[in-house]
Amino acid sequence: MCVIKDVDIIKPDKILNSYDIKFSDKILDIKREIQNDNDCQIIDGNGYYLSPGFIDLHMHGSFGIDIMSAGKEDLKEMIDGLTKAGTTSFLPTVMTASVKRMENAIKNIQKVMKEENNVIKGINLEGPLLNPTKAGAQDKKYMRNLNLELFDKYKEVIEIVTVAPEVEGATALLNKLNSLNIVSAMGHTNASYEESLQGFKKGISLVTHLFNGMKGIHHREIGAAGASLLENISTEIIVDGIHISRPMIQMILRLKKLDDLILITDAQPAALYEGEEIQFNNRKVILRDGSARFEDGTLAGSVLSMQKAVKNMAEFTDLNIEEIIRMATLNPARKIKIDSKIGSIEPNKNADLLLMDKKLNIINVFKKGKQMI
Repeated sequence: MCVIKDVDIIKPDKILNSYDIKFSDKILDIKREIQNDNDCQIIDGNGYYLSPGFIDLHMHGSFGIDIMSAGKEDLKEMIDGLTKAGTTSFLPTVMTASVKRMENAIKNIQKVMKEENNVIKGINLEGPLLNPTKAGAQDKKYMRNLNLELFDKYKEVIEIVTVAPEVEGATALLNKLNSLNIVSAMGHTNASYEESLQGFKKGISLVTHLFNGMKGIHHREIGAAGASLLENISTEIIVDGIHISRPMIQMILRLKKLDDLILITDAQPAALYEGEEIQFNNRKVILRDGSARFEDGTLAGSVLSMQKAVKNMAEFTDLNIEEIIRMATLNPARKIKIDSKIGSIEPNKNADLLLMDKKLNIINVFKKGKQMI
């Protein structure tokens, strides 16, 4: 049991300055002053920030580890590294590949989840029903194969599926996902504005990395990106300064409600990794100037961490820190319906907590009350 004293607690809509917090595996009490208890470890918060742990709904790897080929020990290593880096919950994202390869990745993740793991909250399936003209880092040759049985078979662990709403079979897939209460996302799509709206009506409630891998905005056809901006729909953004520009981030903030924006990393194995090149999805990736690109120049995911995404938002915008933190914690938790347990600092929620200095450097991490650093 711990008490952190004199800390600025970041709530979804305000900051509680100079408060104390008591927790074991769950948050027990939040007060201006909590009396010392002989059974409690006392930690001086030094007036630092206390944030909920970050939640990443879309990532493909980190620390040199690729979700598509990661075995149990690789996944455990990545979980440990990400937790210490502030990401206390995440959805490993399985890319479009052969059914066999996708299933192998899902099964490896399942094995770790069954071992009382409390960091992986499910699986994000990016495909396979995507548009080859907007493939990005995805493998075009597997985008025509729709196997609805895959979703029935792994319905207990799949949380999000990305679909291009304009391609053949999309309606059948969206109906299947609706029946299984799996979140449908629009991405890797060449959908028009009208096709995007039809997709939303059929159950799509999330946009996969806005502007990346989708039809952009033209003044006579605003496409999938324009539809995402105008409609009240949850929207992922990659804030690394590369995938979308700073002025575009400003435009997004003017058009979208903050509660609809979700910070993601779309991280690939090069995230939190030292080196100049790496293999990702069986292709060589060059790491240069903060970006990861295939040899043909195509962006191959990002090298972001959630902490860096939060820092970038603080640098690129005039948002309050509680608004930025909400995009990295409560908003993603609500999207996959786990906000009753994590995503904000409230009594009876899990003690997934980050102690950060005022420059947003992580000082300490607590996962269900266990000190990780």
